Amino acid sequence: MKYQNITLRLNSDKTGSMEYEGPDSFSVAYFTWSASGGRLVCKGAYASTSGDLSGDYQMECRIESGRLIPTGQFSTFILTKDNSVMTDGDGNEIESPETQLYTLQNTWVSTDGKTVITFYPGGVYDEYVLDAPGSNSYSEFNTGSYSFAPLNKTLTIKTTLWNVVTLSDKSLVLQRGTTKMEFRMGTRSDMPSVSNLKSNLTSAFGWTDKNGKYTFRFLADGSVVYFENSFRKYGSWGDISLCASGTFSVSGSYVTCNFTSVDWESGTSGTASYFPDWKCGSPATKVYKMEITASSSLMVTMPNSTIVYLSKIQ
Repeated sequence: MKYQNITLRLNSDKTGSMEYEGPDSFSVAYFTWSASGGRLVCKGAYASTSGDLSGDYQMECRIESGRLIPTGQFSTFILTKDNSVMTDGDGNEIESPETQLYTLQNTWVSTDGKTVITFYPGGVYDEYVLDAPGSNSYSEFNTGSYSFAPLNKTLTIKTTLWNVVTLSDKSLVLQRGTTKMEFRMGTRSDMPSVSNLKSNLTSAFGWTDKNGKYTFRFLADGSVVYFENSFRKYGSWGDISLCASGTFSVSGSYVTCNFTSVDWESGTSGTASYFPDWKCGSPATKVYKMEITASSSLMVTMPNSTIVYLSKIQ
């Protein structure tokens, strides 16, 4: 990003100077000045490193609320005594980076009411996808890191870079290519507190751990399929895997699976011990505690109290 700075000095004897520093040049002017009717007029001589010279230099500024706003060549600047104002290339005032970050670190609600995202100090955010606009329950939850570059007007959420089109105490607009996300500023009370576990479970093709030992598939019609790999061989068989199918129900964070079919290779003979908590060919009811830890992650407490983490299979 390229910056430009301008410094105007007005002396009590009605003389003054102007220094301009741009990306590729430096300019200076010396002048006498007068002010009346909300207007400052500077007249004198001007020179720049690019070779521009003028013995008939003139600069005019509007006087507004203790600020000087140049007209003409330097109209994109707003001058203050304490150098507290930054402007963009169109002359629009830019809030300080600290103020912009303070504004960002709030709760934002998408204009369709389906997404709530909160940016916390420290570069961490939480995002909820609601069951319905304004709902207190959510079907997806995501959390991660973000970084904000106020001067570049960019916001990186995890690894995705967004352009910040608008950031104010009323709205946040992000754009990436042709994709635009619009939010209104909300409050912490807009954040949901109840997870819709069933909706989250059925939103994926399946769920599996990083080693592929445990795999679930939950369907919207209430059916479930479960696979468990023993990673053990038997005779000419490869890895012996259990397959169970049936129906499931959800109550809070507990998922009850009624498996009407349970089977695995040679399960009634040499491999019966491979799955000690199951009996091949016999129905089984299993209760799992499942908690959403992110939109693509699930913490599962198995019936034997083993805790495993499952990720979405898209």
